[in-house]
Amino acid sequence: MTGIPKAEREHDILARLLAALETKGSALSAEESAARDQAAAWLVRLKAPVRIAVAGPAGAGKSSLINLFVSDDILPTAPGGAPAAPAVILRHAATPETTASWRDRPDRRFAGLRLARALADNPDTVALGLESDLLEDMTFVDISGLDDPATRGDAFSALTRHADMVVWCLPATGGWSANEQAVWDTLPTALQRRSLLAVTHTDSLARGTRDATASRLAEGAPSQIVASLPVATPEAWDALFGDVTDAERQWTASGAEALIVAIADLAGTIRQSEIDKAAADIRKTFTPLLDSLAPARPAAAPVTPLRGPAPRPEANPALANWKHRLAALHSAATDGTLADESALVVASYDTVAEFIDDPAGLPLLSAARPWLMTEFEAARDLLVLMQYETGTQTGRTAARVLVQLSDLLSWVADEVDRTACDERPRQRA
Repeated sequence: MTGIPKAEREHDILARLLAALETKGSALSAEESAARDQAAAWLVRLKAPVRIAVAGPAGAGKSSLINLFVSDDILPTAPGGAPAAPAVILRHAATPETTASWRDRPDRRFAGLRLARALADNPDTVALGLESDLLEDMTFVDISGLDDPATRGDAFSALTRHADMVVWCLPATGGWSANEQAVWDTLPTALQRRSLLAVTHTDSLARGTRDATASRLAEGAPSQIVASLPVATPEAWDALFGDVTDAERQWTASGAEALIVAIADLAGTIRQSEIDKAAADIRKTFTPLLDSLAPARPAAAPVTPLRGPAPRPEANPALANWKHRLAALHSAATDGTLADESALVVASYDTVAEFIDDPAGLPLLSAARPWLMTEFEAARDLLVLMQYETGTQTGRTAARVLVQLSDLLSWVADEVDRTACDERPRQRA
């Protein structure tokens, strides 16, 4: 579990909007066509894992670190660094697979993990798919060749095309050099601010000096780097697969756990930022568009007032307003005006939407409890989506939504009124 936030609600709304627009075929307006493209792009982005590039000079231990993350000896490693290769992407797949990709010709796929075979065709990138829980939310990209003028252009292109964040590997025995700085200066500002420094090869240092070494290297590194963390990859590997007396303690002491947590935290921050931006577009553009695409609503009929004794006056006018709307909805449901489940869903949506916009309704209470508006808006969006559902349970679900909103309103109204009563003596004093 990486703790990276999910976007189920946003996925659902975007998918339903695309489905609703699809029914219009070629009759889309320019606004609808733009919304379709924007929604499709958001859906792809929010479903994709966060992409993490692991970069640094030759011999810094990039491939060994990625192997450690996926707990498998997938990428080749060599003392002093392997020759520069195309970017290698490790992503999640139900069964092992290899894909070689080029910019100017179709991909070529192989069953199983066949990196050497794929590299023989000189591809621009190679993707290795394997079953790994970590890869469900994060994709790792091995970037080599940034420190070689002959391959720097291709490596930089792969970095900017395939990365949402960077883990920069720097050997503990070295330092932040002019070469590292030259490469760093070419990175987009967004990637510079989404970077971690992994101080590698700390197994060559005494354990008591590792944190100090990482701090020293961090002082010489760019200030945009979020955090600097030491890691002894061989020790972490032994903790996972070796014959170690206290494997858990060695795993923690190796620095691997802290590094993985830092990577997941930064990836989670990136994903949450994307979700927030998508949610803003949903509120401003997609939900109103979904509302306009909702199925035709039944003609409104006069509401028959409920018979019986008049209800007692409510102390809170906003709550009284809500109950009046529910009474009207109940009357329409019982006298046959709402002929089926879908009509009840539409009427429930109208009740919530009008209460949100009525100055004598929700605004009176949400001013005191701002989170209440968020709950009602979420309910409104859900009722919009339910208008596209089929089946016999949609009306009951809509009714449950209204009951939950009623409970929230009653609780907030009672709390607000009680607070006002408690404050009156102090105001008079």
